[in-house]
Amino acid sequence: GKIRGDFLKELQTELDRERSGIRVEQVYLRDVHPPVQVAPSFQEVLAAMEEKEAMLHDAESYARDYGTRAGGEAREIIVKAESGATHRLARAQGEMVRFDLRRDAWSLSPSLFELREGFKIFDDSLADSKKAIFDDRIRSAMNTQLDLRKVLNPDLIDNAPSTPESLIPRPARSREAFDLDIEGFLRADQGEIPAVNSAPEDPDNLMKSNVPNK
Repeated sequence: GKIRGDFLKELQTELDRERSGIRVEQVYLRDVHPPVQVAPSFQEVLAAMEEKEAMLHDAESYARDYGTRAGGEAREIIVKAESGATHRLARAQGEMVRFDLRRDAWSLSPSLFELREGFKIFDDSLADSKKAIFDDRIRSAMNTQLDLRKVLNPDLIDNAPSTPESLIPRPARSREAFDLDIEGFLRADQGEIPAVNSAPEDPDNLMKSNVPNK
């Protein structure tokens, strides 16, 4: 543009000075080459200008990409913050309602409420346990070892019928009444016939106190 305009003015000035009577309307540059002496330097300048333009385009592209990504990340952070606030608010409201219900239950029957809470805490504390061992001094009629897999999980409770009583009445039960290791056989000095146990053996049932004789 500017080079063509300047060249047109200079050319027309020279033609008018020579009184040629020629009027130039347009000038077109089809092929431009620098002088041979300055050609290497000219190529270096062109390469530098092209590199500059490429860097400018890369910078603009990066700025657009970074701006879009930053805007998306900012929106994501805002959405997460709003979601977290909503979740915390809902949880706090749920805890408040739960506290009100527990307070109402306690006001109706404090003793029953404390008993149920005690059982719940006991159940929660043994949730991941498989066995509980109790002191002999507090066991009373309860086994000192309980299989909590069967006690705390109703699906594992042994529903088999209990062992029937002996067919022949016997005096007070003693560990020497018959040989526990050889059920169904009489001992020489004992007149007891143990009944047949129709329930299948459960090797994992620790609540049955079938302790062999020493």
